[in-house]
Amino acid sequence: MSLTPDAFLPAYRAAAAEREGLGVPPLALDAEQTKALTELLETPPTGEEQTLLHLLSERIPPGVDEAAYVKADWLSAVAEGRRSSPLVTPLEATRLLATMIGGYNVAALIRLLSNTDNSLA
Repeated sequence: MSLTPDAFLPAYRAAAAEREGLGVPPLALDAEQTKALTELLETPPTGEEQTLLHLLSERIPPGVDEAAYVKADWLSAVAEGRRSSPLVTPLEATRLLATMIGGYNVAALIRLLSNTDNSLA
């Protein structure tokens, strides 16, 4: 069963609260949660903007995790203008791609070097 964007934040908050009760930080987002997050970033619920941005920048593992693939793919699409978000500009998407530690972000960053918008290259 696929996680819907509407169900993502309540489920994440419940899991984070459970882990907080155990004295441990929340788990990093998995690929399914990351997909739901990217959908919410395209049409963010009012009042959740900062939470969504925090989850995007801080709760997805860098490198070659499946969630990192989803994140890199979405950020690449935003940076290249194939997707859009009122919260993540193409320049911010490029900046976030650059913070990922190798792996799925590399091809996107190389493509962005030839972008006609010099602020992205």
